[in-house]
Amino acid sequence: MCANNPVNAIDPNGMEIYYLPDGTCLGQLGDNEDIRVINSMKGKDARSHFESGSEESIAALMDGSVAFADYFTPVNDVTNNAALVRYGEVLDANGRPNCKLSADKQMSNAGYKDKGSDVAIQTKVSTDSNLSSDAIGGAISLQTDLMNGKPVIIGVEQSLGSAVVAPVGNTNELTTHFVVVRSVTVQNGIVSFNYLDNGTRLGKSPSNNLTLNISTGAITGYMSARNVNYHVSEVRRSSRIR
Repeated sequence: MCANNPVNAIDPNGMEIYYLPDGTCLGQLGDNEDIRVINSMKGKDARSHFESGSEESIAALMDGSVAFADYFTPVNDVTNNAALVRYGEVLDANGRPNCKLSADKQMSNAGYKDKGSDVAIQTKVSTDSNLSSDAIGGAISLQTDLMNGKPVIIGVEQSLGSAVVAPVGNTNELTTHFVVVRSVTVQNGIVSFNYLDNGTRLGKSPSNNLTLNISTGAITGYMSARNVNYHVSEVRRSSRIR
């Protein structure tokens, strides 16, 4: 089982928890709970080395990966500064505004699409949910798509402020709103994701930032225009529209 609690010490023998760039956890070698992300090795090779577990394979995994915190690097706006899709521009089959459909259009304007909930990484789930959460994997998947030039739809749980009604049909019942992440900044060890929010007049604000907790993988932020806290509950995967 993958832990979401990395520590700062580095095991010189390479006994770590390994992730692929798509957020898939290969598993743990040894007792150390440090997180490493494969960044210079093909996934099939990483799986082969992990399954072997030999001294040579562990050395190869160490050489082909970086610490979780070091995986996050700045990424400029991958939507190419596309105009904001406003809430209400896209209506559902019943003629009602829908934030997910608006986020889908935002993605489409940038030339990408959401691969769907069946391959989304759940990063926060309710205690009675049949889903499993992996905040570390979700953060890695988000960073990887952004580094590959892809904007990403994320679902957020909202708290505080006025009551919020969840869009109908979400696989993750904690997800009450969707936004599109477009860039990453890293400054003084703080990783921030800037997002486009179709539900507010500050939709393209530089202050629309969610901050990564390097220790847990949780991604959170405060949306002042709506007086709500956002906690990322799911990270969708993106693909280019062909």
